[in-house]
Amino acid sequence: MTAKEFLDQPRKKNKEIAEKKESILRLETLLRTMSVNLSDMPKNPSPSASPMENILCKKYDLETELEEDEKELDILRCEVMLKIEILSKELEKSILINRYLYFRTWKEIAAELSVSLQYVYYLHKTALKHLDETEYKPIKQKIRAGLESD
Repeated sequence: MTAKEFLDQPRKKNKEIAEKKESILRLETLLRTMSVNLSDMPKNPSPSASPMENILCKKYDLETELEEDEKELDILRCEVMLKIEILSKELEKSILINRYLYFRTWKEIAAELSVSLQYVYYLHKTALKHLDETEYKPIKQKIRAGLESD
């Protein structure tokens, strides 16, 4: 896995989380619009659950997955931060942190650091090259153990 692929993992996980949150909101909206008909008529002998029950189950499953994804995102952010800390130049660290942990655009990073966009691209490229050259052993187990103890 290249440094760029490694660093981009939190962004992808964050996107998945946002999509799940959006799905949960859609299900909640759908639940609010549904109505329940109470009747003394016998129930349908069909083994399938009611539409409301299906939606509630989907919502619960998504919320459970969302919790796990948020924990995984925390772990990924820790690992990315540890990998970025390997770099010796503060400007390179700042660019990678802003891009891969705070998900800022190139223009925002350039403005914040008061440098040109081309220089940000150059520093990003050299930072990735330096990271690709360094050996890094993920410590996911240690991070996971630390987060789960909280």
